[in-house]
This record gives sequence, C-alpha cells and structure tokens, in this order.
Amino acid sequence: MKFHLWPAILLSSLASLASAAGGDLVINSMHSDPTSKKAFETILSEFKKEHKDIKVTVNTIDHESYKVQIRTWLPNNPPDVATWFAGNRAKFFVDKKLVEPLDDVFSTAGNQFSKGALSAVTFDGKKYLMPTNYYHWGFYYRKDLFKKAGIAAPPATWDELLAAAQKLKAAGLIPVAIGTKQAWPSAAWFDFINMRVNGYDFHMKLLSGQASYTSPEVKKTMATWTQLVKAGGFPDTAPAMTWQEASALMWQGKAAMYLMGNFIASEIPSAVKAQVDFFPFPTVDPKVPVAQVAPTDVYFIPAKAKNKANAKVFMTFLARADVQQKYNEVTGLLPVNSQAKVDAGNTFLKSGQQILGQAAGLSQFFDRDADPEVAKVGMDGFVEFMRYPEKTDAILNRIESTTAWRFLLPSLVLYSAYVIFPIFFSVYLSITQWDGLTPAVLPLCYKSEISCFQNFADLWNDEVFWTSLKNNFYWLVFFSLSAPCGLALALFFHVKSRFSSFYKSMFFMPMVFSLVVVGTVWGWFLQPNFGLVEYILKSFGLLADNENFTLMASDRWATAGLILAAAWPHAAYCMVLYLAGLSNLQKNVIEAAEIEGVSQWQMLRHIILPMLRPATVIVVIVTMIGALRSFDLVSIMTAGGPANSSNVLALYMYQQTFENFRYGYGAAISVVLFAVSLVLILLYLRQTLKDESGRS
Repeated sequence: MKFHLWPAILLSSLASLASAAGGDLVINSMHSDPTSKKAFETILSEFKKEHKDIKVTVNTIDHESYKVQIRTWLPNNPPDVATWFAGNRAKFFVDKKLVEPLDDVFSTAGNQFSKGALSAVTFDGKKYLMPTNYYHWGFYYRKDLFKKAGIAAPPATWDELLAAAQKLKAAGLIPVAIGTKQAWPSAAWFDFINMRVNGYDFHMKLLSGQASYTSPEVKKTMATWTQLVKAGGFPDTAPAMTWQEASALMWQGKAAMYLMGNFIASEIPSAVKAQVDFFPFPTVDPKVPVAQVAPTDVYFIPAKAKNKANAKVFMTFLARADVQQKYNEVTGLLPVNSQAKVDAGNTFLKSGQQILGQAAGLSQFFDRDADPEVAKVGMDGFVEFMRYPEKTDAILNRIESTTAWRFLLPSLVLYSAYVIFPIFFSVYLSITQWDGLTPAVLPLCYKSEISCFQNFADLWNDEVFWTSLKNNFYWLVFFSLSAPCGLALALFFHVKSRFSSFYKSMFFMPMVFSLVVVGTVWGWFLQPNFGLVEYILKSFGLLADNENFTLMASDRWATAGLILAAAWPHAAYCMVLYLAGLSNLQKNVIEAAEIEGVSQWQMLRHIILPMLRPATVIVVIVTMIGALRSFDLVSIMTAGGPANSSNVLALYMYQQTFENFRYGYGAAISVVLFAVSLVLILLYLRQTLKDESGRS
C-alpha cells in the first residue's frame, strides 16, 4: 500500500472511534472529484439543518485509494455510512456479511424506486444499498452525418444498425467511434448485445458465475457482435485511443456514432452540440425484454457500524425525492427516485430517464457485475476480439477458465529488490490462498486437494504471461542499445569545448523528467490521427492523407514504440555514468599510447573500454533491471494493449494483483520476474568476474 494512503486510513479510524463515544455519524466517501464532492456537500448541509443534534464527520478519499482501503477498514473499524457501487462489487461484501440490510428504510420509500433500480440493490431477497444516482448508456450520433449518408432515422433494430454502418462506410465515415486503450468501453458492447440476445436474467447469471462463457448463448452474442466488426464498423486505431480521444472523431466529423455513457454530454463542443442527438441501443430479438446499462452509485451501512440508528436516519434522508433532485442538479446525472424531477431542457437526461424507467432490468456494467478476477480478463478479451474476431472460441475459453477460480488470493507487499524480507514473503505468498479479509494466511496445500504450486501451474497455461515474458526479452535485447548510445554521447561530450556543459545538460534533460511525463509526451508524438509523427510524415508526403500512423495500434510494433520512448531518457542516464568513468581514466596510460602512435579505434578498444569496465558493469546491470522492470511507460502509453500484445511482466503482475485482486497469482508472476532478473544478472557478473580473473 502506498504510504500516502495511511493518513486517510488513520483519519477514518480515529473518526470511527470518536463516533463510538459521541454518537455521531461518520461517513467515508470516495466522491473526491469536484462535481461529486460539491453535490454531496450540498445535500449534507441540508441534512445538518434538519438534524442539528447529529454531528457528521466526513472522510473523503480519492477514488482509486478508496477501492483499496475499503477492504482494510470495512471488516475491522468501519464508518457508519460508506459509498460504493451497486452490482457484484457490493455483493462481495454482502456475502461476507459486512453490510447491514435496509429493508426497514425501503418499507416507506420503496415504491418510489423502479423495479430495475431495486434489482440492483437487492441480494437474496433483501435490500442492502441506497441508490442516489445513475446514468444511462446509449448511442450519441451526428444528425448531419446521418443525413450525409442518406440515413433517415436512428436505427431501432440490429439489422438497421448494420445497414446504417454500411451506408456510413460508403460515405467515407467511421460508423462507430470507440477507444480501447483502456479496455472498459468494449465491455459496454458485450453487455448490451448479450442482454438484447439472451435477456437480462441470463446476463446477470453469466456475470455472477452461474452460466458459462462457452455456452451457445454467449457464442450467439459474439456472432452477432462479429457482424458489425467484420463490416468495418469500428476504427482501426481504437486500441491506441482513450475514450476521450475517440470522441474527437465524432466532434471532427470523422465518425457518426458513439456508444457511451451520459458523462460524454459534458464533452460535446458547443460548435457541434446542435448536431448531436441520442438513441437507445437497438433491439436484436424483439421477443427479449429490453434491459439497459445504468451504473449506479450507492450508500450503505457497514454491519459493524457503531451508530446504525443515525446511519438509518441518513439513509431515509437520501431516499427522498427532493434530496436526490438537489443532489443530481449538481452532478448532472439522473436521480434514482422516480418522483425526483430532472432538467426539462436537457434532452439527454429526459431520454435517459425515460429509457431507464421503462427498463426490464439494469446492468451495472461488466466490471461491476462480474467477479473482479473475471472482469479484467473479460474486457481484455473483448478488445482482442474486436481486432481478431476469429479468436472468439479461444477468448471465451480463457474467460471461462478464469471464472473457475472464486478465491481472492494473497496480498503482495510492494516489491523491492533491495529488501530481503519482502522477497521471501512474496515467494511464500505465491503458494498461498487468502481472501484479503481473514487473518489467517495459509498455503494452498493446507487443503490437501490443492497443490502449493497451483499458481505456477496456471502461469504455464496463461497466454498473456508468455506474451509478457517474450516482450520483456524484447526489452532486454533492444533497450540495451541505449547503453552504447550513452557511451557514444559520453565520448563526444568528454572532449572539452566552449559549450560542452550546456550540451551535456540538454542531453541529460530527459532523465530529469518522470517516466509518466515521458510516456505522455511520446504517447502524443506517436498518437494516430492527432500525433506529431503522423503530422510530420504527412507533411513530407511519406503518409497519405487518408492513412494513419498506426505504430501504437499494431500488436506487432507497439512494443517497439515503447522501447524507443524508454531508451530516450535511459541513454542520458548511461551517458552520465560513462562520463563519470571517463573522468577517472589513467591519463598516463593514454598519453603513453598516444606517444606510441596508437590509432583512435585501437585506443578505444584496447585501452578506454577496458578501463571503463566498472562503469560498464553498472550500466549493463541497471539497463537489465530497467528492461525487466519496465512498467510506467507501458501503463501510460498502451496499458499493455492492443489485446495484451505489449504487456510486460511488471504491468501484468500489477493488473492481476491490484485490479483483479488475484494476490497469489500476482506474487507468482513477481517470483518469476525476480528469478529471471537474478539469473541474468548473476550470469553476467559471473562472466565479468571470469574475464577479470583471466586478465589478472
């Protein structure tokens, strides 16, 4: 856990202890962004006016930190009220009996919520969560581009959507914009198509693990989706774009439609806002009741809360129509209470309120409804499918194999090569099973039917692991070229000149920047559609106007772009190490060689390089470690995509551990990464020492 998270945890704990003594109300909130925070403060001020006898303490924690911390304080020292997500993310805590039922609160306000909204907060017949707002998903489209392509009305059926895509394609337009650099936008397509083909009930059973991803129903879903993929409905550069970058295709008039949540409404430029309209996802089978995707924010009372009476007063307050109306006037989202009003002038919100109110069921989104360890594998699979639909069976088999594992495996202490205890503890974690909540950390073989080395057996059959390992060796080979580049720069700048100090400072500048900055800058350089490299290539006629520079969207060449970006600052680092070595050369040896008439090449090969061996040892080891631990640039520039083709072991370890909550599996990857690093470095040192002893 990062050290900056501890103050927030300590604050939460102290506030909870204070509440036990004073009977106050303690609320932990993950709504740290300005809009959500302002909305919460607006309704909180109203609550304080109505309940002056209740002292409210609010701990606001940033969104990502909150998702990690909740597993620490919820079972041990929770607040009285906490914010969270509906769907399976909440069910995990409900199943652990860490959430208090709210049936008594809903007994007076339940009729004000739609059937679909209640289904999202009900588990095993009991209501556990208080929904405050949700937002709808659907197609945002350009009316002017539809008119240009000869499309009279928005598609209402799947066949009409395919026909519209063909017309848009013929008109030289991208039918549907999407960016899958982060995999989640692809999941919306699976959610909608699966619900339209197989219905809401099957979809929820599938995501809860009660149905198989290799079933005929899911294969039918993927076959339906394939029709649009093979029709060229999506941009080829999708794997290299974020959802915001993909939305620019619409604003620039290059793409006609975009399946996205209503949060995109705030992104629409004023210049094209009049041309943008909305329609719900088309039906596929008219016999299947229409369900919608509507991610819902909720509040809940922890089972171990100290002031449950005050917490239920607050929940009753949150359920009121007037409170939800004020709350969502600030957020710009939809209130879940059906009696709350929305802005009549906001056509997007009115459309959303109508379609969600009529929905047969509400899905929370794939990564909220699916088990955490399945969600990442599934979303990565969908991204891969959109590029290679012929791999459907292999992708579904991979997702299905993940659903077989229902345990949240051990936590991994942050890896450090220079601290012995975490190394050995990581090795131990790699053979254990731990749900993250119970105090006992027992090995997998504690249960006799499970091998201690099951995690490593799973790695052997993991395609993404082997791809990541292969990419690490690509890094090892080609990233090492930064060392001779650094040597060449050091030799060049070692010669004293009037501006040598200035030049050395300029070349060292990339090393000053953090890799996050380097990744962001190079991501912009190599970005298709808007990048500097593409602009330069088109300016010199090396790339046609209708072509894109797709280096980072290519599963073959994305890793090359990453290594190029990483080598830029690392060559500067190698230059400094070699400059330090050059300053310590034995000048009398060099002078003697010059008197003997030794050529420059012989001087470099037989005198300078051998004398630089200590610096070279450091440079090579640092370069090897940097190549094997590559993480920052991959995460920033490609997130391991497209379709995991540029993933590396360090990033894959992070994804499995902290995104999928597969702690033991992530530890197993870290052990492999450590073992590979150790073996290569020891082999290099052994050869170096052997060469040294041979010369002596």
